[in-house]
Amino acid sequence: MYCKNCGSFMDDDAKFCSVCGAKREESIQQDSERKEELAESNAAQALTCDEAGTCVSEKGKKTMNLISLVGLILASIGVAGFLIIVLAGLIGYGHVFLFNGYTYTKALTIVCIVFMAVGGVLLAFGLAVAVKTEKKNFTFKPAKRIVSLVLVLLCLGFCLWGFVNCAQAKEESKGNFFFQLYLDTDCLYPWAEHGDSYLKIDTNPYDYDSDSSSSTTYLLDATQAILRIHDKLGVPDYVYQEMLDTKSLDGRRTYSGSKINISWTYHPDKGLEVLYTR
Repeated sequence: MYCKNCGSFMDDDAKFCSVCGAKREESIQQDSERKEELAESNAAQALTCDEAGTCVSEKGKKTMNLISLVGLILASIGVAGFLIIVLAGLIGYGHVFLFNGYTYTKALTIVCIVFMAVGGVLLAFGLAVAVKTEKKNFTFKPAKRIVSLVLVLLCLGFCLWGFVNCAQAKEESKGNFFFQLYLDTDCLYPWAEHGDSYLKIDTNPYDYDSDSSSSTTYLLDATQAILRIHDKLGVPDYVYQEMLDTKSLDGRRTYSGSKINISWTYHPDKGLEVLYTR
């Protein structure tokens, strides 16, 4: 084969002329074909490139936007749920109940923390990508970035609050048997109260007259709690029946078991008062 530039002889496997250095025509054609194929591939992927040469496909942009949206939704639900738990405790009981609260508050707190953890990680990832790339590569607008940053910080703060509260609740439950019993059996103020050495259940905490309908306001909740306490502590069924059969003239009656000591009294105007001690 001969060079078309200078006419010199070229070996069959040569890509350049050894005399003038011209490139073999077939190589030029192959390079051109490769460039065309690459251009077609980029066009098919709809790449968007910034001045630094960072390219992102339409598929990549959609994926990142979807991740950010999912993170935004999860984080918002988690933060809103956590705030509702906190406000409900403050308004209803004057105290925040998270892991140191009732069974349902523990479950709701766990769900909220999971939502905040997952949503916060997804949002943080989206923010990190948005910072590294040009604004035109993603629809992560400044307002959305601010909202996402605030949510990430709230998620972080509330998750830390939850973890600290969990540790505190575990520490408290170790040293206070009746506090843990109070929580485990879903007792509530005002018909239940606890201290370091006792748990008290009162079916008529405000001592309404027996002929008043208000005297039975807390009766069902309190008696159900008594049953839950007995079930948890393994108290014989006859003890609860004796409580129901107690009259005001019987005075204070007692039961002593291996795990708990129980004493109770009944009066029509005061209801059934049960005291658990150890």
